[in-house]
Amino acid sequence: MSRFPAPTRSLVLVGLGIVAILIVSPVLAKQFFMHWPKRPVAQLSSPTVETVGGDSAAQLGMHPTPLPTSIDAIDHLPSTATSVPCMNKIEEPSQKPPKEGEALFVVADIVNMRAGSGLDCQVVSTLPFGEQVIVTGEPILHDGITWRRVHAGNAHGYVADFALREPDRAATMNTAIPVLMYHLISEQEGRFAVTPAELHEQMGWLRDNGYTSLTPSDLLKAASEGIPLPDKPIMITVDDGYASDLLFAEIVTSYGFRPVFFWPNYADLTPEEMRWLASLGEACGHTVSHARLREMGWTAQLDEIGPNKDWLEGILGQSITCFAYPFGSYDQTSTDVVAYVGYKIAFDAWGMQSVVGTLDPYHISRKEIDGDFDLATFQAILTGGAH
Repeated sequence: MSRFPAPTRSLVLVGLGIVAILIVSPVLAKQFFMHWPKRPVAQLSSPTVETVGGDSAAQLGMHPTPLPTSIDAIDHLPSTATSVPCMNKIEEPSQKPPKEGEALFVVADIVNMRAGSGLDCQVVSTLPFGEQVIVTGEPILHDGITWRRVHAGNAHGYVADFALREPDRAATMNTAIPVLMYHLISEQEGRFAVTPAELHEQMGWLRDNGYTSLTPSDLLKAASEGIPLPDKPIMITVDDGYASDLLFAEIVTSYGFRPVFFWPNYADLTPEEMRWLASLGEACGHTVSHARLREMGWTAQLDEIGPNKDWLEGILGQSITCFAYPFGSYDQTSTDVVAYVGYKIAFDAWGMQSVVGTLDPYHISRKEIDGDFDLATFQAILTGGAH
């Protein structure tokens, strides 16, 4: 038998090697993927950050996005995500837990209900301020958070305990609500203009000191139904519909708060921008032309207040129930017209903090935030040291 030339022998050996690899590799691959540890689904998702407002635990961090939708999970798992295994660890609760079947209320802006008692568990629902939940199980301590097993409507799951509270009507009625009034956000500061840096500083102070924002609808619900309130409620409003409302919203929401907008018909915003901004908090009326209502009769006031409400509702596609008097100018006719067109709650321009139990729903005081205020003055307004 003649010998093959060296190059030919090399080609034959390479070919045999390739055939062997093709035969053996499926078996090796199967063995590899059967025994190699799989990466948990939670590690494949974006990191989740749970926050509890100004009183957050150090390990939970701050609101990471400019437009948060929840106080306990800002960039939570998408609705299509597969639920991950959640290890529910029952430990000693820090306080006596509510009994099974007891009603609690959400006192956070918005809170996530999760499939299990952990930050890696799928979000099954979001619950707004004032939502009632029913306790269905023992508290669970996991991820440094005490979780309550609850159901709300048709949803069942776990909610962070810090966002829930038992009803206490007396405490609700005795709670004071500071309402802040802003106008323009501009680098040129003045009485009606706050700089972006000042607004960042003020919102940061509110967050670090444990404040929770409310909307007019939240306040009306608390006053009428006596639902529990957070320890430090606050309302953050901005008037007149300047284009800087977009920057205002970006800054306010970046600290986990919901803005409230009072818009006249000449607001310098597109309908799309208005719908977006309203979805971040609440939108309210402010007359057609920012008129001094006290100087006008019934018909003229009705022509200012009614069409403004209709205009806003046409843009937003929903009922508008809140209003603010331009310049803080009103008389009894103004109040009567505001109620006549269907508003449920209205705000003045200046005054002291309002206590829930003594609220006049058509004359709620606000505190103007002057662009010349330093942080110490801003703090004094919130703590009662300034008027």
